[in-house]
Amino acid sequence: MLKKLTNNIGLKLLSLVIAAIVWLVVVNIDDPVSSRTYNNIKVSVVNQNVVTDEGKVFNILDNSDNISVVVKAKRSILDSLSADDFVATADMKEMDVTLGLVPIEVGATKNASKIEEISSRTKNLRISIEDYGSKQFAISGSVSGTPAEGFAVGDISITPNVLKLSGPASSIELVNKVVVKIDVEGMGTKLNLRLAPVLLDETGAEIKPSGVSVNYEAVDVEVTMVHTKEIPIEFSVTGTPAAGYSNTGTECSPKSILVKGSTDALAKIDKISLPSNLFNINGATQSVQKTVDISEYLPRGVEPVDPNQDAVVISIMIESIERKTVSIPTSRIKTSNLTQGLAATFSSTPVEIEVSGWSDVIEKLTEASFTLEVDLSDYTHTGTFPIPVKVTAPSGVTILNEVKVETVISGGP
Repeated sequence: MLKKLTNNIGLKLLSLVIAAIVWLVVVNIDDPVSSRTYNNIKVSVVNQNVVTDEGKVFNILDNSDNISVVVKAKRSILDSLSADDFVATADMKEMDVTLGLVPIEVGATKNASKIEEISSRTKNLRISIEDYGSKQFAISGSVSGTPAEGFAVGDISITPNVLKLSGPASSIELVNKVVVKIDVEGMGTKLNLRLAPVLLDETGAEIKPSGVSVNYEAVDVEVTMVHTKEIPIEFSVTGTPAAGYSNTGTECSPKSILVKGSTDALAKIDKISLPSNLFNINGATQSVQKTVDISEYLPRGVEPVDPNQDAVVISIMIESIERKTVSIPTSRIKTSNLTQGLAATFSSTPVEIEVSGWSDVIEKLTEASFTLEVDLSDYTHTGTFPIPVKVTAPSGVTILNEVKVETVISGGP
């Protein structure tokens, strides 16, 4: 038996070697070594106290804490891995302060012994270092939307109402205001909300400064809704303009204002009456315009719906009164009620009409601006008579003299 086993021992050993080689070749053909890239691996920063103990903070630049790794291993191993199976670490103790670079070390948490090679395409974490800062901001409400008809936003209560920001000083300096955004579209009842504070820059744009942390992620907001009422504004003028001038009109802009308050408070006001001593035009020679803060004339508990609409503009127009004499040919005089069988002729001398009025009206007057007429019903016999002329003038023009025309009544043709 032993002899049979040892016969051709060399050939048998060679066969075993060949079989092993063939097996290795087959295995490598079916499960070859190759490389694969795994993306979106977050870099963990360790020993941050190296910076923070010095009263400094660091910012990660260019998204360099999100890296890709290249792994070399058999295909079966590569297929079993995902991005979650790798760790990347940047040790602040290894930081190059001058260049702002921290070396990144990568490793695998799964099948590490079966990986032939692992490397990061991003070799260093890029950072900037600056002073640490903190600042507190009062939180205010930023309201949008239109409440239900007849309602407006009343008191807004925010708890807590102060937000502390911490982080890079340069990032904190970008913040100009902190608000909570409150949508009241269609609302007519009290609102209780939990809202995240929003950081705004000096232009009012929402920002998220790099590296800045807050002491509250959300605050409680209570919004009360109150009733509204449209209130007219009344005023009067005292005094008389200078001689030769006239008050030609007044105007209030706006003529009314929308106010808000409780039902009881709104019931106490139907109009806003401004004191007449505010508008004394005694001796005025030009138009007067005055801005009045109406908030002091509102009862307690009532205020404008629009906080920016707390004033009205009162305009009092003062215009100079001018005089002018207009000559009109007698050919423009019309007659009425002439007795049948008689004829009337007028003197060829033009009639003179003395007028007064606002300067802009007087300047535009021509002879065509007037209508002249004589009533001859009382002149039933021949003769020469000075007959009154009825003069119709444009609006704003006053006739200052009595106008007569020399008229000859004859027996007719």
